[in-house]
Amino acid sequence: MEALRFRQSLQVEIIDNTRLFLLSDAKSLIIDNAVTARVAGLVDGRRTSADIVVELARDLAPTVVFSELDKLRRAGHLVDTRACEDQAGIYVEGWGSATDGFAERAAQMSIVVSSLGDRLAAGAIEDALGRLGCAVTPLDGLPDVSTQGLVVVVVDDYLTESLREFNQARQLSGQPWMLVKPWGRELWVGPRFVPGETGCWECLADRLTANRQVERYVAGKRGQGLPPVKAAGLLPGAEGMAAAYVASEVFALGAGLPGNLAGRMKTVN
Repeated sequence: MEALRFRQSLQVEIIDNTRLFLLSDAKSLIIDNAVTARVAGLVDGRRTSADIVVELARDLAPTVVFSELDKLRRAGHLVDTRACEDQAGIYVEGWGSATDGFAERAAQMSIVVSSLGDRLAAGAIEDALGRLGCAVTPLDGLPDVSTQGLVVVVVDDYLTESLREFNQARQLSGQPWMLVKPWGRELWVGPRFVPGETGCWECLADRLTANRQVERYVAGKRGQGLPPVKAAGLLPGAEGMAAAYVASEVFALGAGLPGNLAGRMKTVN
């Protein structure tokens, strides 16, 4: 039997021996029950359920103690696993019972991080996803059309022409992918393209092209495609911001949450 502990994201306070306060950066919960507070006071990461029952045997029946512990466990406040040793683990655990078992699901997620330029930003994304426990494959250039699972493509221009054929291949295979642009004055993350559920890269390209009036004029005069937009360098730390947004989306997918980037993009300037 494993020792019981509160999730590490919770600050546990017992006031007047009658009220249990569970505090976190997401929400605070007050349980106004003297019995619950009494039982919770013995949960310390060292005692098992049986240990707590024994210590309270003079005052509370075993069925009462087990019932209180069960209520706290079912509410997602208690776990019987070892304490997390890294901040990423604490973050995942802090979402409650919805993310229990996330480590096993993350290990089964195969993600390719494809870089079409400098690898600095791609490396930051790979590191962040690796810390979540995902199986990450770094790649220079676009992956083979048969690649399964999510592909994160790091670019300096969302209208890079090679994305057209890649998008067509992903649409045909039904496999998801997403774009990231950390370079320039605006950091762009997303959309995450999901064939059959969201728009595709062609839809995005049409909108972006319509907004590049000067580039279209130059292209018309030269009889060529749109000239590339030269990114204005990389703001120090921008690669970390991009990695955090991507990691947040991948975490949501692994946890069974909806995520924020399906068919949508975020910009930061």
